[in-house]
Amino acid sequence: MNAREKFTVTAIAYGGEALGRLDSGEVCFVRGVLPGETAEVEITERKKRFARGKLIALSDLSPQRVSPPCPFARECPGCSFQHCTYELELEWKQRQFERFLQGFPGTRLPIFPSPARFGWRNRLKVACERGKAGYRGFDNTTLLPIDKCLLAHPEINKAFARTTIPQEGSLFFRATSSWCGEIGSFEGEYLTETLPGSGEFLVPKAGFFQTNPAVASELCSRVTAAVTDSGARRMLELFCGTGVFSLAAAAQNENLETFGIELSKDSIAAAKLNAKQRNLANRCRFESGDAGNFPQKGDYDIILLDPPRSGVEKQLIKKLLKDPVPLLLYISCGPDTLRRDLEMLSEKYTVVQSGALDMFPCTAHFETFTILTLPN
Repeated sequence: MNAREKFTVTAIAYGGEALGRLDSGEVCFVRGVLPGETAEVEITERKKRFARGKLIALSDLSPQRVSPPCPFARECPGCSFQHCTYELELEWKQRQFERFLQGFPGTRLPIFPSPARFGWRNRLKVACERGKAGYRGFDNTTLLPIDKCLLAHPEINKAFARTTIPQEGSLFFRATSSWCGEIGSFEGEYLTETLPGSGEFLVPKAGFFQTNPAVASELCSRVTAAVTDSGARRMLELFCGTGVFSLAAAAQNENLETFGIELSKDSIAAAKLNAKQRNLANRCRFESGDAGNFPQKGDYDIILLDPPRSGVEKQLIKKLLKDPVPLLLYISCGPDTLRRDLEMLSEKYTVVQSGALDMFPCTAHFETFTILTLPN
């Protein structure tokens, strides 16, 4: 039988686990506990510098504790904050964000909250096993059968309820302003996604689009404002997807020319169609390729980076530093990789402003937008 320990939780770490110190001085991580609460845990893992425990009992309950509305909240790795108020979730995400950027200069904006804490996710992917569908548990193997996800758009849950579950494989659902269902049932080549304030965009039916349109609209507004304030004439967007940020910025700045690079050929095809529909094809060009192979001499005023959660590859950062542009805009959904990349970029760039946006309420994740300039 594993040892049992009792300790007071003092913080919530990035990733959603709470932490405190055992009597031995070790840091112990545990899920489902809030700062100020006392947790009794069964120690399940001991490393050189920390331990991890499974919650057995709670006392000294926090006044900001709430009953999770989802019956799977304790078992599902997807949600980390359903057991607390939204105010507390935002407070700790802001603390985590500021800690990742500790030591860097610049203004820290308060976290932008999502207008909806539930029902915001416009896509849902579930695993299927023996005719049941759901999420994988903490062991990444066990299936947690669900009949709906409270984070998903209500129309997705309706589509999920009427879908026949296969014996094996997975199902992928999307909800747009004009269509909702399982992607396998969509007969067209492109879906039409709507970004409030920026209009409609064509997206490949299995392609990427921001999961929380309301928060994505604020992100797009910040990008556009930064471009406008700079007076830039030429912008390079790396990891451009279907061209949303370039097209939104160009629509607001009639003298702006943009060039976007994205590995997905399907997304680039959609970006070109989006530019044509907006009569911006003469100012917004897009090309399929590796972001690391962008044209070195382009006389760009701004480079916009929107990499995957793994961040920007080291060789690409070296290329950015070799021939720096006046302004860098960095969108990141991984504050840990953001910090890693900023440490490299700080060789020549200075952070002037950064802020978090709660693109993913109830989960451990959030989006960030950082503005960097070359020192005068």
